[in-house]
Amino acid sequence: MILICSAVNEINYSALTTLHNINRRLIEVDIRLHLSEGEEPVMDAITNTQLIKSLSGDVFPCQYDAYVGFKIAYQGS
Repeated sequence: MILICSAVNEINYSALTTLHNINRRLIEVDIRLHLSEGEEPVMDAITNTQLIKSLSGDVFPCQYDAYVGFKIAYQGS
């Protein structure tokens, strides 16, 4: 699952907790959570948080990079 974060300008503790819980639940059902297009202030704010440390997927600078990454990863599947 890719969460496109381009519209997120700010993130608070409650949002981080919610995303962390979503990530944890997705891990339980073998789904990876990826983030893309995060604005610099938001990405700076979450860099050293538990969410990033436990994120089951990757962080992509743009949606196209996520697409290419998935295309390469699943090309042989």
